[in-house]
Amino acid sequence: DECYLADLGHGLRFAAIGVAPERRGALEATYGHLLLANGMPIGYGGFTALFAQVNTGINVFPEYRGSEAAFAFEQALRAMHALTGNLRFIVNPYQFGAGNDEALASGAYWFYYRLGFRSARPEVRALAESEFARLRAEHGYRVPIATLRRLAASDIHLDLSDDAADRFFDEAWLPQLAAGITTAIAREGVADRAEALNRLSQRIAGVLGVGLSRWSALERKGFARFAPVLAQIDDLASWSKAERDALARIVRARWAQQEREFVALISGHERLRRALGMAAMK
Repeated sequence: DECYLADLGHGLRFAAIGVAPERRGALEATYGHLLLANGMPIGYGGFTALFAQVNTGINVFPEYRGSEAAFAFEQALRAMHALTGNLRFIVNPYQFGAGNDEALASGAYWFYYRLGFRSARPEVRALAESEFARLRAEHGYRVPIATLRRLAASDIHLDLSDDAADRFFDEAWLPQLAAGITTAIAREGVADRAEALNRLSQRIAGVLGVGLSRWSALERKGFARFAPVLAQIDDLASWSKAERDALARIVRARWAQQEREFVALISGHERLRRALGMAAMK
């Protein structure tokens, strides 16, 4: 129900495949992707959209590294941006070396660096600048594996706008929100998890002004997944009606056959992004 095939020119195509509604989590919209050149698969990966950012990466098959691989991934990023409207791309350290010897040996960090990605941590970014300058100045110089491991100590970002960092959702907050789900359920004070989720759903639905009886069975089940996340927002009841109505639309869109509407809606709800960040840092 949600597959996209983008013709990027020069025989290059990008395929993106969504996730069935019943297999989705509450917040991140996940897609798998495949790159094809003249009909032949040359690489694969995935991307997850979360608010105004996309976490991604690619594994180009060894036979196709070099050559047009950078151009191909650049065009894949363009397709991801068209699908999500994101302001920032994020690549996690495994993609370029953390616990990944193949990525270290291939110098994957520089693949991303040449496309404009930069390390999130200032000290790692400074090391990368120093090593890249040496690569350009000294013909034949190869960055030691030990140094590449140091470069794989943090995420790398590619910002598409000057204010991308202002709308950043730290992925380190996700485990904190996950832990908060257990706490929210426990606070309902009943031993049966299903009953606790039902009570929590009814309470959050009341705050949002949602009539769950008018929702489909899948949407109600999805609301129960989302409710323990929203329960961590202390001031939810004080939000304006417009903000709460927009949040209700986001939760319902999460379980539609296609995720694109959810991606667009959640990326525009700044109060939700800030509130979840605050909840994660409590």
